[in-house]
Amino acid sequence: MPRIRSTSGGKEEQALSRARELRKDPHKLLPDLSDDCPTAQFDRLREELDRVQEDYEDSEALKRWMVKGSDIPRAYACLLYFLKERPETVTAVAHYSTGNVPFLALGPPPPEAHIAVQYYSDPRRLLLGYMKLAKGGLFGGGGLHFYAMDDRVVCSGRAGRPPARFVTLAVGRLPYRLFAMDFQGEKAMVCQHLQKGEILPHLAIGWESAQTSFRICKKCTRDDTHLLGSFLENMAVPDPQGSFTVSLEYPLEHHHKGACPLGTLPGRGSGSERDYRKGKLSDAAFLAEYARETEEAIRAVRGQCFVAGGHCYGGEATAFIEALEPTEAEKKVLDRFLPGHGTVLLVADRTAGKTLEALWKDYAIDIIRTMGADDAEAERLLQEFQSSPGRVSELVERLHRKERERVIVSALPEYEDVVAEAAFAIAVSRLYRTQGPPAVEQHLTSALPEEGKVKGLAWGFLVAIGKGVERHEWRFTDTEREFGAALATSAEKVLSAPPEGYHEALTSLLAAAGVVNWGRQTR
Repeated sequence: MPRIRSTSGGKEEQALSRARELRKDPHKLLPDLSDDCPTAQFDRLREELDRVQEDYEDSEALKRWMVKGSDIPRAYACLLYFLKERPETVTAVAHYSTGNVPFLALGPPPPEAHIAVQYYSDPRRLLLGYMKLAKGGLFGGGGLHFYAMDDRVVCSGRAGRPPARFVTLAVGRLPYRLFAMDFQGEKAMVCQHLQKGEILPHLAIGWESAQTSFRICKKCTRDDTHLLGSFLENMAVPDPQGSFTVSLEYPLEHHHKGACPLGTLPGRGSGSERDYRKGKLSDAAFLAEYARETEEAIRAVRGQCFVAGGHCYGGEATAFIEALEPTEAEKKVLDRFLPGHGTVLLVADRTAGKTLEALWKDYAIDIIRTMGADDAEAERLLQEFQSSPGRVSELVERLHRKERERVIVSALPEYEDVVAEAAFAIAVSRLYRTQGPPAVEQHLTSALPEEGKVKGLAWGFLVAIGKGVERHEWRFTDTEREFGAALATSAEKVLSAPPEGYHEALTSLLAAAGVVNWGRQTR
């Protein structure tokens, strides 16, 4: 039952304005008819509307029209009576799945007829007035198909196929960006991810009379959108729900030999589809519930199986790792833990990063130790990254670089009691070997001393690496540049010398710079 409340002056004035327009032309309440639409019923409606219009000056006649004839002419008579006599009235609110609609309760016709007449310029509201001709009533009837266009209502008669323009408008009203394509042998409108060929769980709405389907993946579905409802709210047809099929798909592409325990995935419960069809679940909620249930069932399967981004590799760990295209650091971890992973590993995206995140839950401390961290550092990093597994790849790369740097540096001699020039040359050479020329350039120019041999050495290393010479020459005097240029060849040998020749090259550089007794080698 509609909710009743007092009517504001603004609502009455809106209704009066619409009544004045319809007083001039009641045919605005009629739909456009397609070529194959029967006209008899609409000829009778037009005749009734014209007769009500003719009786505008006769209030008693208008009262009689309120209770006889078709619903829309009856509601039209109510509105004209309100325009002529201005009786006291109340506002009612009708509730629909697409929202609430306030209207003036002007007489006996049903709410849909009043709404259609009072909101005639809104095709979706006018559509409500033709629901009975579409669905039928207690005494039969129905069978016609009506569609709300952008500026009018169109009746296609008993033919179920909607006008092409209506399909275009229906797609344009959606918040989804859709692309027309052949999808698995059928005509479809799909979201951008499915159009690109990504294998993702998706919602599929089949519109048989339009000979197409609409497919929206998990990444695109929205909590504020109901795809089926978006179509239905603009249609009045005999069997609106039966005009559409609803399905959810969790596709898998298999990249392995032999049978797979995931060859048949569980179906969804019928209750969730009923709730979706009733508008109780949004597109995102409907698909998310199905994906969650399916993934729980997948993880419950016994045996080793690797699945990522819709691609299944069975128990073939090596093929799975290759498909992830991991970095050297990522591959080290994946090679260590995936072959022995005895259950189903389900990853949202086919990337090494997402796979490491999935492994983190069971192997966090072992992953850190595999990358060379000692026990104390492992515990510290575990606490640091425990709450943010999305950074596992970052951690693995960081530890890999650190381990690589440790190996490189440990191969070089060690010194103690070194002077400033020697300490500078040692630091630069280690940085070059572990992080490369850009890091050296930044180090050489970020904290230069005011003067002295260290500054000349800095210029010599800049010349040796061939970076930043022109950009940074203003930082050096002519004397410092001349001194450094003379050292460039010796500096380059320090940077490139193998570990066994490193000490000799360093000694030679410092000697060329006039630095003696610069330190003592301990290893």
